[in-house]
Amino acid sequence: MSDRKEYLDKIQEFYEHKLRSQLKDKYSQCNTCDEKKEFIEEEGKLIYSCGSKSGKCGEQYIIHLAKYINYPLMKQEIDEYLYYYLDLDKLKNYIDVDKELKELEKSISNYHKIYNKSKKEYNKQNHIKSRSSSIKKMYSTRILDKIKQQQLLKEISSKDITEEKKQDLYREYIGINQKIKEDYESLVKETETIDPYLLIEEGSVTNKQTTYKAK
Repeated sequence: MSDRKEYLDKIQEFYEHKLRSQLKDKYSQCNTCDEKKEFIEEEGKLIYSCGSKSGKCGEQYIIHLAKYINYPLMKQEIDEYLYYYLDLDKLKNYIDVDKELKELEKSISNYHKIYNKSKKEYNKQNHIKSRSSSIKKMYSTRILDKIKQQQLLKEISSKDITEEKKQDLYREYIGINQKIKEDYESLVKETETIDPYLLIEEGSVTNKQTTYKAK
């Protein structure tokens, strides 16, 4: 079993067993254990216990939850930090801020590295390059469609065409309008969902006992 699969399976198991233990008394204890099961939810981890402080009826496994950051929020914080740095840099000609600047400069390089790496992952995760290409393509197509519609309107207004031909041109004009609408809806569907969270640390499982598995 891969680490990723085990991690996801254990999270599912944790909450399934927790719910089961709340619904029926026969599921509230591990076989051969006297205490009731405990499903402990702490910051950053989930602990499955058979109720005792130690031993076979103690902790069965610990799920260390994956860690994420909110990219837009992180970007805002970095921008604010750099803005503060730039303000100090302007003041150095008037007051002594060398100490503060030296301390900040040590962090600036790290912030840039974090930002650049995060931006790359964020763009990859949300297919930003592909989205940008789709938007440019749609607008280029829309311009051509609008030009075609202008040509159709010009033909429709001509006195040298029959009523039947005019109706055909109207239908073609309306068809382009429908195409523009469908292209736009398709683009919105493709680009509307953005995941702002970046994985910075994979989740993992520490297995300790297997008493909870006993039938």
